[in-house]
Amino acid sequence: MEDSLNLLTYTFGWPPVAPGLTLKTAPPRSPQPAEMARYIREQSHLDVDLYDFGRQVFVQRYAAMQEHLLRRHATPYQARLQRPVPPPVIYDWLEKDYRQNFSQQNRPVVALRYRLTRLKTILTRRP
Repeated sequence: MEDSLNLLTYTFGWPPVAPGLTLKTAPPRSPQPAEMARYIREQSHLDVDLYDFGRQVFVQRYAAMQEHLLRRHATPYQARLQRPVPPPVIYDWLEKDYRQNFSQQNRPVVALRYRLTRLKTILTRRP
């Protein structure tokens, strides 16, 4: 779940979600009989194929995100970490990436130019 949120925030340029997010989950279910599990797999093979494809795409994009963040923000020590990189390190890189991208896309205005000719005309008119 955390990996999905990390990739989502990276992809859309959103601020990263702090690690350790907990969600309410349902209690574990009792195991299903083997025959029922087999029947469900047979009936949903297209869903399983689509899920497998989506999972492959996710793994590729997540790896590409890690490598991009590593190149831009890793310290020499972090560059030697084994993959997958620990979540706190990913969060740190995502935070740095977000701040850098935000500041590049939202540069402060250095100077403002106003067209004062219209205002000057209005102000100098006598009633």
